[in-house]
Amino acid sequence: MWKFLLLIVTVIVWPGSAQGHNVAQDKPAFQTSTNPTLGAAGNAVDGNTNTDYFAGSCASTLEDSYPAWWVDLGETHFIDRVNIFYRQDCCGGQLDPFEIHIGDSPRVTENFKCRGPHHIDPHQPSTTVMCYGMKGRYVGIRLPGPFRTLTLCEVQVEGEIDDCVSSPCVHGTCYDAIGTYTCFCESGWGGTNCDTNIDDCASSPCVHGICTDGVGSYTCSCETGWTGQDCDQDPHHHGRGFPYKCNSASCPDGMYCISKGVASFSCMPE
Repeated sequence: MWKFLLLIVTVIVWPGSAQGHNVAQDKPAFQTSTNPTLGAAGNAVDGNTNTDYFAGSCASTLEDSYPAWWVDLGETHFIDRVNIFYRQDCCGGQLDPFEIHIGDSPRVTENFKCRGPHHIDPHQPSTTVMCYGMKGRYVGIRLPGPFRTLTLCEVQVEGEIDDCVSSPCVHGTCYDAIGTYTCFCESGWGGTNCDTNIDDCASSPCVHGICTDGVGSYTCSCETGWTGQDCDQDPHHHGRGFPYKCNSASCPDGMYCISKGVASFSCMPE
């Protein structure tokens, strides 16, 4: 007999990057070209938000067409927002307009755009772009158009690890949450990661027989004289429960029915 079971398992994972945490700091960063004067790509993820370029903590490309900068988060993350600190000692308007791309490709333009193009207030030291619901390993910033220089003094990426990216639910579907994942197990499977075959024989369903466990099911091998899915039917017992011709109304009062096959029976005195 088949049994259907929906098992929900919630696993709490102590996150390496909680919601609101900067997951980009000190991660490998790249750009399409590099200004040899203090402009290394990694400066934009060094944790320093100083917006004076000559303080040595800003990344910068050379003047180029469609220059881009990107950071490798190491694994897929759900992204909440991107905070960008840009140059204030001069040239603050260089960043306007810009695009943000998020995805799993190291090629910036192959990843989805977080809306945009985006604009900045050059009189403010930073801007924040909400990208909630997007996910990816790479977060990139790109300037559309020719003859442009991309300068970033700090890029903060707020998000958290996608706990389902490793496919932890062996026989189920994984749903990610903040620091947790939930496994919806297929029928017959249980355990933390839906990797345990549930023992369908644990309740001893075979009344007069031997139970063999399956996946979401069991089969009964009945003892001699017993039948039925659970080996609980006696075809010679007063006709009660026998699915053929013999039943309690087949014989007069004071007599009981004994089946002799699918279509025949006899009446015996009580």
